[in-house]
Amino acid sequence: MPLQTTLSGVYVDNTDAAAAGRSIWGLPTQMADFSWSKTKHLCCRVRQQQRLLCTLEVDWQLPLWQQSLALPSFSANRSNLFLFEGEAECRLGVVSVRLAVPAQSPLTNLSNSQPWLTICAQSLHLVAYEPKIFFL
Repeated sequence: MPLQTTLSGVYVDNTDAAAAGRSIWGLPTQMADFSWSKTKHLCCRVRQQQRLLCTLEVDWQLPLWQQSLALPSFSANRSNLFLFEGEAECRLGVVSVRLAVPAQSPLTNLSNSQPWLTICAQSLHLVAYEPKIFFL
């Protein structure tokens, strides 16, 4: 069974990535600040112009294995359909996380329940090749 994902939007911390997400992949890409800290647990807070979008806290992590993947994906932008071929290599792991989303965040629809399984990809190396364009 193939793995499928749908992205309704992406938060990034790099202006080039934001521009590429909008112009190449047609994603509603927005800028955000990611702050990482580690006291008792590893924690990431995502903010947009000082507004907290969400907090993700890792309770435990189980490293698995090094994995290479082929990453074909599709995207639509205006009247074009794009096929992106790509490759990724990373060290996969399973983590237990807690997600907290404030009521005023645009991500409130994510806070209905806690993730029951989260896969992490450490040391991710991703290559996306030039897209093939199909006109609709």
